[in-house]
Amino acid sequence: MGLENVTRRFSPREGITLGFVLACLAASPLALTQLGNLSTLQIAAMASLVILFGLPHGALDVELARKMNLVVSIKTALIFLIVYILLAALGIALWLAVPTIGLSIFLLISAYHFSDDWSGILPRWLCLVIGSIVICMPAVFHGETVSEIFQWLLISEAQAAIIVSILYYCGLAGSVLLVTGLIFNRSSPMLLLEIALLWAVAALLSPLLFFIVYFCFLHSMRHLIDCSQKLEYSLRQCYIKSLPILALTLVIALCGYYFFNSGKVNQDILRWVFIGLFALTIPHICLITLWYRSSIYRRQGRLR
Repeated sequence: MGLENVTRRFSPREGITLGFVLACLAASPLALTQLGNLSTLQIAAMASLVILFGLPHGALDVELARKMNLVVSIKTALIFLIVYILLAALGIALWLAVPTIGLSIFLLISAYHFSDDWSGILPRWLCLVIGSIVICMPAVFHGETVSEIFQWLLISEAQAAIIVSILYYCGLAGSVLLVTGLIFNRSSPMLLLEIALLWAVAALLSPLLFFIVYFCFLHSMRHLIDCSQKLEYSLRQCYIKSLPILALTLVIALCGYYFFNSGKVNQDILRWVFIGLFALTIPHICLITLWYRSSIYRRQGRLR
């Protein structure tokens, strides 16, 4: 794959940063596209990017469970899958029952989860600040659009406005903390480029496009290469190993879309992408947290 060729000349972390730069450049022609002007084809294309480049890293969770000896037989594999699916189903039920709480939890755990993209490179508190900025900065630059997206996700207009205001002030405070932290921590030019680019694309790209570019081409790729190293698989093997779980995820997603669609295609696609990601994030982050704390992971070191 092209990314493997890139990482032969640079460290894995630097290779992913360069890939992120290229993805941002490729997305730049759509910088001025507003949410309401996105066609069904564009929304479907973004959802496809999440499926092709975002979901595979989570679909390796069974392989990670095997690495940690949580899955050692067909019986334990079935138990693992049942628990995983039940946790995801509880996430969907929570969002449908109390959307504001579901969204709030999603934003919090996403900020925590995304902070792992810089773990081992920066102090833990600074990683948490960057993870929070990824979540908050779109609201700083595109508050109205973020509010509109939240309303598509079943949040009332008044509640969406409150959440956007909280994200706005947290984004500003986080930016001050991040700049202060970077001044007192020596960082490589590539890391500084990556962080500066996060700010830039959050300002220039629509919130939806910013999320797609970051999630697919920085977060997911970084985790995928980390899994590749720890599981001792090539990237091609990682994708192949992820296919069964990815297929199962898509079947469940299509069933949910069929039973809960509202007839508004754009909103329904966007809604189920984010609600589905929230549902999958709950068991995924539980497993990843265990993996990062496992003696196997610590012994092999983090992605650099």
